[in-house]
Amino acid sequence: MFNIAQIQKQKNLKNYKRKQTYIFMQSIKCPKCDTIMGGCSSKSHTGEKHCYYQCSKCNTRVSEKKIEKQMINFLDDMLDFFLFIDNTYKPYLYQNSEQEVKKCNKILNELNDKEKRIKKAFVDGIVEEIELKDELDFIKNQKRLTQETLKKLYIKESTKEHKNEMKLIYNLKQLEKIKYKSYYVRKNHLWDKLFKEHKQELVFKYIDNISIEIDKKKNVFIKHINIKKKEIKNIGYLFRENCFDLVVNYNDKNIILSNYQSKEDMNSYIKLLSEFYKINQKTLNFNSINLEKINQDKNLLQLIPNKKQNKFDKDKYTLLQISS
Repeated sequence: MFNIAQIQKQKNLKNYKRKQTYIFMQSIKCPKCDTIMGGCSSKSHTGEKHCYYQCSKCNTRVSEKKIEKQMINFLDDMLDFFLFIDNTYKPYLYQNSEQEVKKCNKILNELNDKEKRIKKAFVDGIVEEIELKDELDFIKNQKRLTQETLKKLYIKESTKEHKNEMKLIYNLKQLEKIKYKSYYVRKNHLWDKLFKEHKQELVFKYIDNISIEIDKKKNVFIKHINIKKKEIKNIGYLFRENCFDLVVNYNDKNIILSNYQSKEDMNSYIKLLSEFYKINQKTLNFNSINLEKINQDKNLLQLIPNKKQNKFDKDKYTLLQISS
């Protein structure tokens, strides 16, 4: 974490004086020498400003619009994920809330004990009335702050009780994506409606760097995108805690892959999903699953690994064929 912070600090130092906003500032790798490219701009004869990224070593230059155009599908996905995480899954990004609750309760007990001791000291004539008032005011304020923290933690814990419902919301969006090949953000062109500062903020939050290629006709292609390690850990945490599913691509077929689920949790989730889709459910041994035979155009798919009752159980998966 310290090393990541130092790298980011250097990036910030290079960027803090800039008047022009560059969406991919300190993110684009030079296609010729792998150096991180800096931002530059120019004006056309009509007065329109154009942003570029230029390599300080080999002077390679590429248009920001060309990069953005090539990345639009990924950027739409990122924006959709960002909106969904912030509005729905934010509680899960904060771990160990149970430990925090215990810590707050311990602090409250200590404050109550301190309050009893200071009152006894006043009765015994050890402290003056003014000192008593100051101490009680301090204790009262600390208890108020701790109780506010506890309230937030209890809200967070209560949200976890609706894990299946929350996961259903996300998976319905994923199923719509597979079905219509389009997110809500694509249909409404939300990325294009953002200010450049907001675009820069999103890229800064999720993307570490981007490798590009430029052909002889100066067309730009995205070679590789490195996501920031912290965000990968957040996504991994959501998946491990069974509050988030992932879409995987198998032979050009998109499939929603869940984490291991117990029979009870699975039945509860399928019941919720059945309110929106017709479900054909099959539980198969791993070796019996043949995705090649399934027509993706007619059936949306979800694959749920079954949690084993004991170590001798075979690996079984529940395959959901979903039609609207």
